[in-house]
Amino acid sequence: MKRTFTNLFLVLLGLGISSGLFAQSDAPLDIALRYLQEQGEAWKLSDGDLRDVKLRDRVYSRHNGTTHFYFNQRYAGIELYNAINGVHVQEGEVKFATNRFQSNVAERVNATEPSLSPAEAIEAAATHLGLVPQGQFRLKGEENQRYTFTGGAISNSDITVQLVYQSVEGGKLRLAWNLALDMPNSADYWSLRVDALSGLVLDQNNWTVYCSFDAPEHRHGSDCGLNAAQLDQVTANEERSLSVDSASYNVYALPIEAPNDGERSIVTNPADSMASPFGWHDTDGIEGPEFTITRGNNVHAYLDASGDDTPMGDEPDGGADLNFDFPIDLELAPEENQEAAVTQLFYLNNMMHDIAYAYGFDEEAGNFQANNYGRGGLGNDFVNAPAQDGGGQNNANFSVTPDGLNGRMQMYLWNIHSSTPSHLHS
Repeated sequence: MKRTFTNLFLVLLGLGISSGLFAQSDAPLDIALRYLQEQGEAWKLSDGDLRDVKLRDRVYSRHNGTTHFYFNQRYAGIELYNAINGVHVQEGEVKFATNRFQSNVAERVNATEPSLSPAEAIEAAATHLGLVPQGQFRLKGEENQRYTFTGGAISNSDITVQLVYQSVEGGKLRLAWNLALDMPNSADYWSLRVDALSGLVLDQNNWTVYCSFDAPEHRHGSDCGLNAAQLDQVTANEERSLSVDSASYNVYALPIEAPNDGERSIVTNPADSMASPFGWHDTDGIEGPEFTITRGNNVHAYLDASGDDTPMGDEPDGGADLNFDFPIDLELAPEENQEAAVTQLFYLNNMMHDIAYAYGFDEEAGNFQANNYGRGGLGNDFVNAPAQDGGGQNNANFSVTPDGLNGRMQMYLWNIHSSTPSHLHS
């Protein structure tokens, strides 16, 4: 196994990944690579299984001083889907590691060259999902063997296609095209692996998470509220927040979860000075907001009564003073409280962003921001948050996307007459 570490080092250098990293103080990376070498035998990995490894991500957590390394196993330069090892280094030693590398890869792969083109893979995936793909998308560009297509009428977002190996029953590793379709007719965002030889869909999972409130005997998790540590963080945010943009919001402020739990109040300048250093309405990193509506670096909240995920330009406007103080009367129909509802959604999304930031979900960890302010990670992926969405009822969902793609939170209206007594909220 001694030569494995050398192979890992050369592969990383050959990819141009480690050259910049080793220019810094890279003892943590050395430690992580050496750990992979030492654990190979225990994990039943051969030299060949460790010969082609890509440093997928490196994240430094400011809050606890841990450097998180994520390595992706490859064969012939092609990634094994979800074959990712996480090695977490703190104070000069590995504190924790997870292994999802595959053994005996060379004996299990079926091919190294695809028969289907990326476009044909998209057509196969679209057909599998009941969509009509003909002539609905076009190639935008290719970089590092990743092909980007317009979504056209089959995806609300661009479609990125890349070769991977997908593990299937019987222990085989099938060459496949990895892609995702942001469904035009629902909130679903399907991630699929399409066999690169046959066009069959080998695997799929939904990036959108639902909570089925109307399902019989559905039990919602007891951890849905803020725990004590998170409540402390809310207070810490308020104390640390400087005069960032002097914005104010009339909202049900955390830790209040719902109107039944308390009254609204005016919250002034709640943006955390570390997580949102230029306030919630900035996108260029220069003092002064780019938006006076419910849009900024972390989230764009807007009405979507038609359910087409398209803002209509009628977002609540706080004016030059960023004063979002709108009336609410819960005895009236929801459409009479739209400005207050969208403001509440904007406030809560930003608070979740800032609180999660303090726990390590920052730019390098792939959080949702338009501008990452030079702190690493991929930008232009703020959360789109449609309020009073016309696409459903009695529910909500969140599409969790990879770094660089917009997240989406859809909040539906509620019809109390269709709620089921069997739902348990613990």
